[in-house]
Amino acid sequence: MKTRCLLQYQPLTNKDLPLLAPYVAAKKSRLADHTLLYWHMWGEYLGMEYAIDDGLLFLRRNSRWGMSYYLPCSATEVLSTVDAARRLCEAVGNGELRICALEKEEAEALEGEFSVQEQGTSRTWADYLYLAEDLATLSGRRYHKKRNLVHQFEKLYPDCRYEPLDESNHGAAMEFLRRRLESGEIDEGEAVECRRALAALADFARLPLSGGALVIGSEMVALTVGERVGDVLFVHIEKGDRAFKGAYQYINYCYARDMYERGEIRYINREDDAGDEGLRKAKLSYFPVELLHKYHVVLKQGC
Repeated sequence: MKTRCLLQYQPLTNKDLPLLAPYVAAKKSRLADHTLLYWHMWGEYLGMEYAIDDGLLFLRRNSRWGMSYYLPCSATEVLSTVDAARRLCEAVGNGELRICALEKEEAEALEGEFSVQEQGTSRTWADYLYLAEDLATLSGRRYHKKRNLVHQFEKLYPDCRYEPLDESNHGAAMEFLRRRLESGEIDEGEAVECRRALAALADFARLPLSGGALVIGSEMVALTVGERVGDVLFVHIEKGDRAFKGAYQYINYCYARDMYERGEIRYINREDDAGDEGLRKAKLSYFPVELLHKYHVVLKQGC
């Protein structure tokens, strides 16, 4: 295979994301790692860098954990896993090549065509995938407790209303996050998430995002922000005031119902649990149809 000149990568910044949107839309990955808002919120932490060459987007993570590459993708067509890996090998040249953020089928395809030195995944970072209809309707015996929580919230707060997130309530959403940061009620992990969510909302109008809010009287008490890619809705941000019992469950239900009734989504990806046992229990209680494990593969020198 002829080796071309190595690519010139540059740090991925928030201003670059609209340029990368067509590649995300064409790839239609089910993994949150391949979405714009994921890169917006976590790109700097992961050391995300990109290059565009010959119509392909090349991404890599250059962080304290080492160098790893995404499979390149096109803005106009879907490359096969093997073809994408060959293009990456051609661009990177000889040396150990760690490829990250792969679905199981992609990892297996690489094992069938290349000399694989290592393959792995982690339950901690597996995304939870749900049927949109399930979360939008909460129908059936297994969702009995969830329906009860929704009804209890409606009885406790009869004046609560759900609002799709747009320019009319964008300022109130940012103020809600600032209040959460200043409340003294959240730990440092949630504070980091709130700060990144604030930065994401600042770019809300420039990115293909959606969202919703719960408002009681004149006060916003819960907020969610997501992104649709193909028939999958990715829920990236979900924050609620725990003083309002059931706010998290109710915003989850309202946003899923709103997006499902638009007729554009089949699945909802609610991302991973980061190894938090409480979060894991909560996510499992909504009965995911699949846990999307994220694989990495290390190819031997010369691919």
